[in-house]
Amino acid sequence: MKRKELRILAIEDSDSDLLLLMREFQKCSYLTHYQQIKTLEAFQSALKQETWDLIIADDNVSQLSSETVLSLLKKNNADIPVIVITGQPNQVKTMDFIKAGVRDFFVKGSWQELVSMVNREFECIRLRKELKLTKSALQMEEVEAQKAQYYLKAAETIIMALDTTLNITLINPKGYEVLENRSENLILRKNWIETFIPEKEKNEIHAIFQQLLEGKTTCIDYFETPIMTLHGKEKLIAWKNTEILTTGAGEKIILMSGKDITDERTVLQRKESFVATLTHDLNTPIRAEVQVLELLLAGHFGPITKEQKDVLNEILTSNRFMQRMVDSLLAIYKYEDRQAELNKEPTDLNDLISSILTTKIHPLLDEKHQKIDRHFHPNLPKILLDPDEIKRVLSTFLNNALFFSPENSIISITTDIRHHEAYVAVEDKGQGIESEMVKTLFSRYSSLAKKFRQVGTGLSLYLARQIVEAHGGHIGVTSEIGKGSRFYFTLPLTTEKE
Repeated sequence: MKRKELRILAIEDSDSDLLLLMREFQKCSYLTHYQQIKTLEAFQSALKQETWDLIIADDNVSQLSSETVLSLLKKNNADIPVIVITGQPNQVKTMDFIKAGVRDFFVKGSWQELVSMVNREFECIRLRKELKLTKSALQMEEVEAQKAQYYLKAAETIIMALDTTLNITLINPKGYEVLENRSENLILRKNWIETFIPEKEKNEIHAIFQQLLEGKTTCIDYFETPIMTLHGKEKLIAWKNTEILTTGAGEKIILMSGKDITDERTVLQRKESFVATLTHDLNTPIRAEVQVLELLLAGHFGPITKEQKDVLNEILTSNRFMQRMVDSLLAIYKYEDRQAELNKEPTDLNDLISSILTTKIHPLLDEKHQKIDRHFHPNLPKILLDPDEIKRVLSTFLNNALFFSPENSIISITTDIRHHEAYVAVEDKGQGIESEMVKTLFSRYSSLAKKFRQVGTGLSLYLARQIVEAHGGHIGVTSEIGKGSRFYFTLPLTTEKE
């Protein structure tokens, strides 16, 4: 049997993992030609120089996240399937992959799943090419229209067309299935929003379609909306590539493609609930362990040797890290569920920063011979804020600045009034952050630690964002490679409780 040739562009910084990948293909009917890529420049060059059948991307390669890869493919009009290798799967990451356009992914080490994924991707490519015909179905000759109709029936996603009054003019079998009715009379020519969108969502969804109808955009990449089936059941649909097209007769139609993600979101919510419960239950024993270790090190249970003290310090450090992670998770769940209560009081922001510098930061400066340079606004009024929560944000900024800045460097902290808001910024002298990482830096599980081969949860900056936004402020970062980064946040200049 003749082996099928397969040209693979492999984004992988581990030579051993790449070798395992290629061995898996050799077991099957593929004759592989591959090129290993480790940098953004090499990836751009490879796209220009050769034609590739498949891209396999390790999500841990810092310069080439799945979002970066897909963005460059779109920019180069390259329809190449991308399979992402991930080391730590979770439902949040799964949803991020789906939104970014990743067609499939697998967990590192599950090599046996790879070849079947590749086969499935090539079959999807074939179907996608055929399904593109459906976008111009109304312009086709009768034979071509029948062919498009065949693929409409075969599609596993909802495909639907609306006229300019948002009445349904076309829907495929998958759409009928999701709406729980096979009768054309109950679905076709019915107004999509009035018939199938819950009352509380109607205005928001109508505004989305108005962007298309008024010519503000020709395509909406992604949005989610609940729908009500004809049996009164609520489902959640993820819509991708909603476009407005013009038929051969000059009529405008809205073409939609969607996927029922109700079950996926239910699983995610159950998982989040489980993690929240587990985290809450872990909190008490971890705190108890920390206290006992501190008492042991203080000699309250008798003398200990130097070797024992070193071991206990290592255990204490590990427990404190776990305690911070648990505290962050608990706080995040409270903010996400809108259960967090802010205990606001008029606060001198300069004094609050000074107290953190004195109690938490100055003791750490000697380790790398660093200094703090203060630039405080002299007339900054007292601001209504929760001191403990803003301390979390400031501690995150300052600890990151100390960690990522080199020895003998100066970290600057600034307060100011800008655009009628209080402004706080911490500037470090670290290596800087790539623009692609900046976009997701304040998202959950996004962390600079991975880039620098350090342990990190990816929660602290996400929590900082939640805290600042709960105060009505804004958080951000500017960075330049080789020069450093400036993390900042703003707060309203509110001085009295509403």
